[in-house]
Amino acid sequence: MQDKVIDQIEDTIENSSIWEQFMGFLNYNVYTYTIKDGSGIETGVLKVKSVLLVLIILILTTYFYALHEI
Repeated sequence: MQDKVIDQIEDTIENSSIWEQFMGFLNYNVYTYTIKDGSGIETGVLKVKSVLLVLIILILTTYFYALHEI
């Protein structure tokens, strides 16, 4: 019974427009860059999810460092 309720909640979240908007936000291109090297030109993008991942790692590292110092 509980599994059915959880599945229904997950389906509602996945089919929600809020979820789609959030996923669109994570895939938003913050910065597009071009690198010119000897073999040609390469274009890359910096996405919101990459920035958030780095921020989460920095916050967790600082948190665990602070716990260790106490």
